[in-house]
Amino acid sequence: MDHARCPYVEPKAPLPSYIKAALPNDQKMERIDSIICDLPDTVIDQIPDPPRLAQLPAEVKQRVKQIERQHGKSFGTKFHEIMKYVDTLPDETKSAAKGIFQ
Repeated sequence: MDHARCPYVEPKAPLPSYIKAALPNDQKMERIDSIICDLPDTVIDQIPDPPRLAQLPAEVKQRVKQIERQHGKSFGTKFHEIMKYVDTLPDETKSAAKGIFQ
């Protein structure tokens, strides 16, 4: 891993004891999203795109990133906005995107 591209960020506080592997996926994603939303945009810009976005067109990736960076919204709300956007895409792009986000 290229640590220069993704510098270590000192956590604000130790992780709470209630964060465990046994959490349901939606709760894990909500907590991960809240951690990422606390990062400055300059740090988020250095994080590589998730592999799930690699097969999507650039304009779709950009729109998904815009939705994901809406700091005041919950993970669930962002997910629903992404799915609503995906429904507006052409069929071939829509089927690829739905496979990624579901």
